[in-house]
Amino acid sequence: MPYNDVGRDNATEKSRQERCMTRAITKRTTIIASIRAIHALSLRADKEPGLIPELLISVDGLDALWSDFNVEDNAVLDCLIELDVVVDYSPDLVPEVRGLVNAAKAVAALYRTATNVDHVHTTPIESNTHTHASLSRLPEIPLPQFNGNLHNWATFRDRFTALVDTRPGLAKIDKLYYLIGCVKDSAADAIRGIPVVCH
Repeated sequence: MPYNDVGRDNATEKSRQERCMTRAITKRTTIIASIRAIHALSLRADKEPGLIPELLISVDGLDALWSDFNVEDNAVLDCLIELDVVVDYSPDLVPEVRGLVNAAKAVAALYRTATNVDHVHTTPIESNTHTHASLSRLPEIPLPQFNGNLHNWATFRDRFTALVDTRPGLAKIDKLYYLIGCVKDSAADAIRGIPVVCH
């Protein structure tokens, strides 16, 4: 094969790889935008309770979005490797997106649990004294955050246990989602590979 044909074939392959990477980046960006929109919805739901049903429905699709994100992110990485520009890969993107997914799931789990609990508490309780359950609601207590600093571990553990772990009626899988939503940085890295399954 003449030298010009080899050069042309290499240029064609490089062009194909660049198109493949552009396509994967575009798809990945679209998926991230969807995940960010669901996360933003989870943040707005506290101030706009009418959004809670939409949030609960949207969160059900997060696992599929996370899976699609991983497929496209791997495709981007493969293309960068083929193009010999792997230094352009952003390793911080995966934990950032995983954090958005976990945080939105944790908020939705709170609303699912609160909906079940509120239904019980808002039903009038009849007794000989004709008392009724209180409909007032205290401000939400933010869940603690843990970044892996061992000096903060005991405080985090105690607060998490008091706010989440000892809460009656909360499923173990929901507790795990809360825990995942509360950790960041090196603590999130440490648990990233643990599969989240309900048994």
